[in-house]
Amino acid sequence: MRIPRGAVYRRSVVSLPPVERRDQITVSVDGQPVLAYAGESVAAVLLAQGIRTFRHTAKMGEGRGIYCGIGICYDCLVTVDGVANLRACLTPVAAGCAIETRPSAGWQALTGSDGMAMPVDGDQAAL
Repeated sequence: MRIPRGAVYRRSVVSLPPVERRDQITVSVDGQPVLAYAGESVAAVLLAQGIRTFRHTAKMGEGRGIYCGIGICYDCLVTVDGVANLRACLTPVAAGCAIETRPSAGWQALTGSDGMAMPVDGDQAAL
């Protein structure tokens, strides 16, 4: 078993060093101001706010969020400062950045707690 740098190993229990937070900053998530820490990922900010669905698929409107967490799967795509399709797990936040977690074009999220989406034009055949 490999022990992380700064960790202490005691009888199969690994104690990690404390997390050192950087400066607290303010960012915007879907138009709402949110406190974050400089250097953390967009995914960390969204998860800390209880946001689990970052986008909806274009074809079926299914919710997507963090999956692999290392930038391979592309499920966590968001828009940051007007730049679409950035991976939230790899994109660091910066003071004043605007993060958008919106459904893909042609879809709108329902107001229900299930996070499902429906076509804007109401075409139920697409579902």
